[in-house]
Amino acid sequence: MRDYYKILGVSEGATPVEIKKAYKRLALRYHPDRTGNDTKAGEYFKLVNEAYQVLSDEERKMGYDILRRYQILQAEAIVSNASVEAERPKRHQRTSQRARTNRGAGRYYDRRKAEKENTAIAFLVILSISFIILFYYMVSTYLENERMEERRAYRASLFSEAQYKYTIKDYEGAVAELDTLLDDMPDNGAAYDLKDRVIDDIGLNAKRSFDDGKYEQALVYYEMLNRLNELRGKDLKFRLGECLEAQGLFEEAIGQYKEILDTNPREIEAHYKIGKVYYEGVKDLNKAEEFFANASRLAIAFYKTSYGAAYTIVLDPSELSHLHFELFINKARLHLSQGNLEQAHYDCNWALILRPNIALGYLISGNIYLEEGKSVQACLEWAKAISLGNKVALGKKKEYCK
Repeated sequence: MRDYYKILGVSEGATPVEIKKAYKRLALRYHPDRTGNDTKAGEYFKLVNEAYQVLSDEERKMGYDILRRYQILQAEAIVSNASVEAERPKRHQRTSQRARTNRGAGRYYDRRKAEKENTAIAFLVILSISFIILFYYMVSTYLENERMEERRAYRASLFSEAQYKYTIKDYEGAVAELDTLLDDMPDNGAAYDLKDRVIDDIGLNAKRSFDDGKYEQALVYYEMLNRLNELRGKDLKFRLGECLEAQGLFEEAIGQYKEILDTNPREIEAHYKIGKVYYEGVKDLNKAEEFFANASRLAIAFYKTSYGAAYTIVLDPSELSHLHFELFINKARLHLSQGNLEQAHYDCNWALILRPNIALGYLISGNIYLEEGKSVQACLEWAKAISLGNKVALGKKKEYCK
């Protein structure tokens, strides 16, 4: 008879929690996915499962404990009988005092008779208990097999339902069925594989919709990932924020970007996007200026760290994303609208350093010069914008330049 307590490495008095904890530890250690083709590990994994199935079930554990104690009693009885046999007097031994020998022999045989009677009674008691245990074990085994069959059917129905919901693109329904299955059977590899496929499909559909400009549909998928706690990584959160922004859900978009800042307060893009929503969506210029300032300060610190003290000279614009240009050009537009022309020039100059071949920077630069009353410089800037194909600058030049 296998010692299930020894297999799981727990004492006979272990609590259900301790038994479950030991099982999980050993199941992870000896699972075939980890041990590969190790035959011994695979066999031990089966023993661990067998031990847990018995010890985790109160009725089966009780029957197992009775049977185990009975075997221990049997072993002790064998040892006791062996010790009695060892005391039996040797026939060839002689003594000079025959009377004492006869009395001793009489006492010995009386004791042997009593021991035989006791042994017979004990045997009958043990036999009765054995029949009771056997009957109980047979009934318990039958009931357990019935329960196991029901559980197998239940698990199969959950998996089948998850597959069906996956085929009809009811992704959240499929994940719900799979999560229920995995709660009941944590080592179900097929369920994990199917869940991964479902999550991957949601992500692919979200990306495809976003790339096609179908922001409303993309939002549905990104929110689905969010509800399933699968919206991992700042890139997906940026996408969700952009979808919300495109739908005019500005506060919700800001909330997504702020979640990124909760994890990484120095994320330039998150600061910029919050400022942009406040500037273009909410129309709160003070909040927009606050977050634009945060983003530009972090950007300048990044340039200094990456390129050293002479960053304005050695900085390579091609190494920086277009986001940096957008940050400074929108910050320049904001300051221009507020009449802060000096700061507007500073930001616009940075935009032109970062993207000297984009007409928008020269258009805004010309507008700033116009506000300063420097029409000649404004016309020169607009001329550069026109050379890069900007039609708005062409209109400005016709209106203000002679």
